Amino acid sequence: MKSVSIVYCQPLTQIQGINYVNNSFVMGGKYFKEHNLELRHIYAPDVMFDCTTHDHLGLIGSNVGTAAYQRERKIRVFIRELLSSKYLLGASIKMFFNYTMNAKKTINRMIRENDDSDYLIFQDMYSVRQFYKKFGNNTGKKSLLILHCSNHPLEQIEPTFPGWFKYECLKKHSYKKCDEAMGLVDKVIFLSEHAWNASSLPVAKKTYIFNGVEDIGNVSINSSSKPLQFVIVASVTYHKGQLNLVEAMSLLDPETLSKIHLTIVGGGNEFDKCQQLVKDKKLENVVTMTGRRNDVADILKRMDVFILPSLSEGMPMSILEAMRQGLYVMATEVGGIPEMIEEGYGEFIIRDPQPLAESIRRVISENVVTQESKQKSRERYEKDFTLRKMIEQYSETLLSL
Repeated sequence: MKSVSIVYCQPLTQIQGINYVNNSFVMGGKYFKEHNLELRHIYAPDVMFDCTTHDHLGLIGSNVGTAAYQRERKIRVFIRELLSSKYLLGASIKMFFNYTMNAKKTINRMIRENDDSDYLIFQDMYSVRQFYKKFGNNTGKKSLLILHCSNHPLEQIEPTFPGWFKYECLKKHSYKKCDEAMGLVDKVIFLSEHAWNASSLPVAKKTYIFNGVEDIGNVSINSSSKPLQFVIVASVTYHKGQLNLVEAMSLLDPETLSKIHLTIVGGGNEFDKCQQLVKDKKLENVVTMTGRRNDVADILKRMDVFILPSLSEGMPMSILEAMRQGLYVMATEVGGIPEMIEEGYGEFIIRDPQPLAESIRRVISENVVTQESKQKSRERYEKDFTLRKMIEQYSETLLSL
């Protein structure tokens, strides 16, 4: 049986999308074995995770609330205020420690653990560069690089560090390093056909594989609730658009508001700001903010509509979890989302509060969310987004290298 390991340059305790993809890989270990593959480890800067003794990645968010987490949060806030990413110095220091240094730690951990995997799945290009810089091209290992983007791999990093990317020479340097990383691996995996098409890589060098989530038992598709239950599950950040959603709710007339309830699930750096906005707009009776929760699947069972006014995405795991439960989906037309949503069980929305409010009002007034629409959402999940299908495609790609 051939062995597989995952390599990622960010801590596995972080609450973010790629770690939830990592969790899917761990949960899919049994499906790898059907192809005579064994998922052994996930290497990260903070830990080597043993996938052979676990059936899920329980480290995600495990440090939240601890004294160490609070200290780290204070340090990050201090650094954020002291070194702004709007300027070259701050952007350079943050990029180095967040990516380059963490990638070095990850690869050094692989060396200490004497990794003997046959296949490596890289979740970021920084770890790719550090690995091949350390080992060269003669390791005997075959490798994949997953790119969690809708167009260029740097599309989400570039706006985060404007102090670096505003200089054309540094931008070209970063793009060059990105191209080098893609050239080093045996295959590049995109999460959507759109991203695959947008890439200039040779067809033989790339493919696309949809994310998948494991099915759950006792899924019951019911008719819509009264009031209609809307939910967003995501880190509460500018990127995800919860503030826009609350602003949109404040624009609805009292009659429409009486027919809707919104639940915001997740923590994040805009949680307090969002909570205050709910109070300022006097929406406490129609908007509930739960903070971070470990029972998201149970929460979704009570919901009707999943809404995500995100700025950019790859292939959101949260939408897959919503479709698994048979929710109607409203999301911005970004990343791989257009390949997830079809007429009959979902629609595209505009992120700005006014058109967002109009979309919500129409869904209410026209009774768009029905038992039939919810059943279609569940059927699409079963067709294209199960964990078994995801792991089967990764297994076939690895074995073809």
